[in-house]
Amino acid sequence: MNKQVKLIDANKVIEDIERRMHELLQDREADYDRFPVINALENFVGRLKSDMYAPDPITLPPLKPGDKVRHKDHEQWGIGKVLELSKSKKSAECRFEYTTTGTLGTFRRFEQAFYRLDKLELVEDKEDE
Repeated sequence: MNKQVKLIDANKVIEDIERRMHELLQDREADYDRFPVINALENFVGRLKSDMYAPDPITLPPLKPGDKVRHKDHEQWGIGKVLELSKSKKSAECRFEYTTTGTLGTFRRFEQAFYRLDKLELVEDKEDE
């Protein structure tokens, strides 16, 4: 089963719950005590409004030009180098050089573009240890 975080619009959920609470208050023919349900829904709306369920912030690696990185989605690229950070500091231009072998021989290839920082991981130099 996929454990990926599901992002939802809290305002839409709040709106839907508040609509349902209003319906419950208007229902005079309910054969149960509606008020505990309304109270529970009010409490839940309060928690939603408090940002209790807001997603955790993404921790971005502290990168700078010259750092060695690995792309999380493209391990076959190997280790690349940060060339520059974007003005927004949410992506970095990197160059990955690697070798591929196929039926026509072995070729040196490279990928160079701006990649989101959450897709890059810093590679520590063994010499620095």
